Formats: sequence, C-alpha cells, structure tokens
Amino acid sequence: MSSGPVPPAPRPARAFTLIELLVVIAIIAILAGLLLPALSRAKESGRRVACGSNLRQLDLAASLYTTDHNGSFPARGAAQGWPAQLGPYFQSPRLLLCADDAAMLALAANAAPTNTMDAAPRSYIQNGFNDFFLNTLTPTEWKGFAAGTYAVAIRDTDFADSTDTILFGEKGATSTEFYVNLFKPNAAYLDDLAEARHPTANGAGANYAFGDGSLRFIGFGHDTCPINLWAVTAEWRTNAALCRPRF
Repeated sequence: MSSGPVPPAPRPARAFTLIELLVVIAIIAILAGLLLPALSRAKESGRRVACGSNLRQLDLAASLYTTDHNGSFPARGAAQGWPAQLGPYFQSPRLLLCADDAAMLALAANAAPTNTMDAAPRSYIQNGFNDFFLNTLTPTEWKGFAAGTYAVAIRDTDFADSTDTILFGEKGATSTEFYVNLFKPNAAYLDDLAEARHPTANGAGANYAFGDGSLRFIGFGHDTCPINLWAVTAEWRTNAALCRPRF
C-alpha cells in the first residue's frame, strides 16, 4: 500500500549576510546623521525661546515697577541692584537664569539659598543709561554717579525712542556687572554681554528686551551697529555705534 507523496523538507531559515547587515547599519547611520542636527536645532530653539520668555517677564516686572514708582525705573547707585529692586515683581530667582547659560545654571545648582536677588546667579544685565545721565546730571552729580555714590533713576518718559532702546540683554557668563556702562574704556562693556549665546543657522545672537516692552532676537553685533541700541540719546546712539566683523 502506497504511503502517498513525501512532504518536502523544511527550508532552513535564511540569515542576513554580512553585507546586508553592513548596509542596514549604514542606512541607520545616515538617518541618524540627518536627524540628530535637526533635533539639536530644535532643542536650542527651545532654550532660546525660554531665555527670551524670562527676559519678557523681567521687562514686565520693570513696567510694573515704573507704574508703582511714578514712572521711574530702579535707581542706579542705590543700595540694591535692579534684581533686588524688581524682585517683588517676579519673586523667583530662577527667572534670572537663561537655559543656554551653562555656567550660571551650574552655579545655581550648587549655590546655597539666598534671600537677596542681587546675590542669585544671573544671566541678564540691565542698561545703565550712562549717556542719558551724562547729559542730564551736573558735573558733581555725574562724578558721584560714576563712583556709585549718587543714586539716580531714569523715567519711562526720558527715552528718546523706547522701541529701539534696550532695557535688558543677556550677560556674559564671567561678568559680575549689573548694568551696561557704555563709557568703559576700550568698549570693555562688550565683555559684559553675551551677544552670541544662541547659535542659529545664520550665525549667532542673543535676546533683548526693549523699553517699549517688546522682545527681539538680534544677531551678533547688531545691537551696537549701525546705531548703538544701548544708548538712550540720539547723540550717543551714533557716537557710541560700534561695528565689528560678524559671525
């Protein structure tokens, strides 16, 4: 009696060849090379936006301060710097930190708690309005102001053009200054700024909050050229203009 046809033997499982594995690895590497820069740019964009958001909050705090102080901004030369004077209007010292300021973030992570905003790690710097005070103070007052012994405040009505006058910018990580001083010898105030903190596809730049409450991202060097946006008066916008090679 016939047992019928014999079923074919099962085929052995086919394994990937070495060449096929190498091709797959190469494809994964190419895709990773394409995606990782995009992911890095997205993360940097998020940090830049977060940093700008903090500046906007500081700008709002300054606006609230002027409302409560008859139009005057925090006084220069006072016992407290602008962070302590504005502190009641933003409360958390975390607002003083930029997400792209690695040095200050590390310092904040290891710093002991402090009750004064002036002692908190800080990524931002305020306009010092030195050109305005030079033009409006008496020689004796100016001498005291320059020495830090004469307290004086600028009013919101003193801005010649608040839409193009920087109120807050990003501070260089190694700077301890609270205010930008346009009259530092050899334009050394540039060392107090982080004009290239945030890399972009077209170079680098930083966030700036303006006297009218607006926020802008400005490419490296454009805050001082063709006019100096840290100057309050029309005269010094031109006289203090500083144009440098850009990224």
